[in-house]
Amino acid sequence: DRSPSRGLGDVYKRQVSKLEFSKVKSSQYDFAVIIGNKNYVNKDIPTVKSAHNDVIAFRKYVEEGLGIKNVIEIRDASFTQMKVLFGGESNHVAKVFNRLSSQSKKGRLFVFYSGHGVVSLSDRKGLLVPVDADPQLYSQTAYPLERLYESISKIPATERHIIVDACFSGMSAAGPLIARASPVMISVSEGEVPANVNVVTATSSGEVASWDQGNGNSLFTKFYLLGKSGEADLDRDGDISIIEFEEYVKTNVRDEALRIHQRSQNPVFNYSVYR
Repeated sequence: DRSPSRGLGDVYKRQVSKLEFSKVKSSQYDFAVIIGNKNYVNKDIPTVKSAHNDVIAFRKYVEEGLGIKNVIEIRDASFTQMKVLFGGESNHVAKVFNRLSSQSKKGRLFVFYSGHGVVSLSDRKGLLVPVDADPQLYSQTAYPLERLYESISKIPATERHIIVDACFSGMSAAGPLIARASPVMISVSEGEVPANVNVVTATSSGEVASWDQGNGNSLFTKFYLLGKSGEADLDRDGDISIIEFEEYVKTNVRDEALRIHQRSQNPVFNYSVYR
């Protein structure tokens, strides 16, 4: 595990320090996996400037706001590392599964990913892009989002949360995911989210995930964490309902993406509590 302050500039340290979460009692059974893919090996895949900052900020929320001390943090995850964590095709038994299966009691599980996403042209399903992915062979070198959902759904836990700060449009805030190709906006076929998994994604189909250069995070992660720190308590009753939180994140991400970047961005909430 890496220190949350590793590699932080002074300005960003001050910004992260302003995030305040109500301290909660820690549980030895809760677990979190935090991945930020910033630096891609292939030069045709743009850098995700906000990814490591998103990891730092989200880890602060995990440790302080959720009271989770069992954390796997990976900056710049390879395909092999993602497979080791979550499993391969037709096999969900991997590191996270084994870790939670070995506990005497079930706990909550949170998985956060910040980085690139793409769409498989063969089946139009979402893929998370490891840092060693081949842009000519994404279908073979990227990690299927649907596989992540299915793997997490099989892990013994009291709650399962997946937060994905990526877009699946074929574009990014820094340009197309294949630098010398014509930009094409690709819509992802929405996969079925298992009923026992809560999923929040930064964008709707075909949209680009935007960065907030002022604070070093993506817009989605910024407002997700501000909401959790108390800003989403819209009626000021001291409690943030799921409906309040969803409204806060959607409204602020949409408005800021339009104001700063003149483009549409609409986070998607798939909560099992609604179904």
